[in-house]
Amino acid sequence: MKIISGGYTKKTSKGIYISNYDTEAQVVSKPELLIEVDNPTYLATYQDTVVSVVKEGSKAGIACYKKQDDQYKQVSSFLKDQTPPAYVAVNPEHNLIFDANYHMGTINLYSLSKEGHIDLLDTYTNHGKGVKEEQDSSHFHYVNLTPDGKLITCDLGTDEIIFFDITDNKLTPTEKIKVNPGFGPRHVIFNPNGKYFYCVGELGSAVKVFTYGESITELHEYPTIPASYQEHNGASAIKITKDGKYLYLANRGFNSIIAFSVLDGGSKLEEIQNISTEGDFPRDFALDDKDQLLFASNQNSDNGTMYQVKEDGTLKVIQANVQLFEPTFVEFV
Repeated sequence: MKIISGGYTKKTSKGIYISNYDTEAQVVSKPELLIEVDNPTYLATYQDTVVSVVKEGSKAGIACYKKQDDQYKQVSSFLKDQTPPAYVAVNPEHNLIFDANYHMGTINLYSLSKEGHIDLLDTYTNHGKGVKEEQDSSHFHYVNLTPDGKLITCDLGTDEIIFFDITDNKLTPTEKIKVNPGFGPRHVIFNPNGKYFYCVGELGSAVKVFTYGESITELHEYPTIPASYQEHNGASAIKITKDGKYLYLANRGFNSIIAFSVLDGGSKLEEIQNISTEGDFPRDFALDDKDQLLFASNQNSDNGTMYQVKEDGTLKVIQANVQLFEPTFVEFV
């Protein structure tokens, strides 16, 4: 089993790395350089393809890499004078790429050929601001497809969750959900049953439960940190098990993974654990295909922690202080 990781290249990192997890010894190997690239802070992987956020001098955007002769080689890129996107997602079925640019307040739609060539199809720019210092303008942080093929985005800056239709390679906004001021929506994840989705608020250190279907309704909000914790915290990644029984979120500042049991078919959550990530600033984490392992990455302390996912959904540390390089993205591959 392998783990791919990407992140900033401000210190010693040279790009995208691959680590091996020995399931018998329960040890993660030291990361080896897979693709040399500047600033691969978010990736999307499928089959023999990696699509990554990249930066080249004053230009930034995304690039596509294909595996050839056991090495990943860049096939194409789309770069322009801008800050790098914060998030990228790929839909191989429809040959599409989406990215969300935090600083530009934009969502981009691209085509992706089978050979890996990228072409820009459409761009949507949002406007507005929120009540907190971090909400000085639109700050898209997430974009991906819903279970029924719409596009869902999170704008941390304007406190909006925005839905789009994709018709004739154009992005058409269809609905805007305004959340409470200062929540700062960052990422969403859908329950496997497709009836509910969960939105993590980076600035509010909380997670909201929404219905999904003919109408979208906010049902509940749950904190991700104890009420007694008064220092700065920013909630980050959110994941759910394939059976929809357990939901996990990361806290940067409190430096933890909080585990929830998913109740009443997905409409309610119940906290069952809030466990340390054994490092500083967990930007991302991943569940393996069988939902038996969870690997968290700590950006500021350059390390990761491997956990066993127990039958009751709680986590148990298997290995702490796994070497990583400025990690902001991890995934089992």
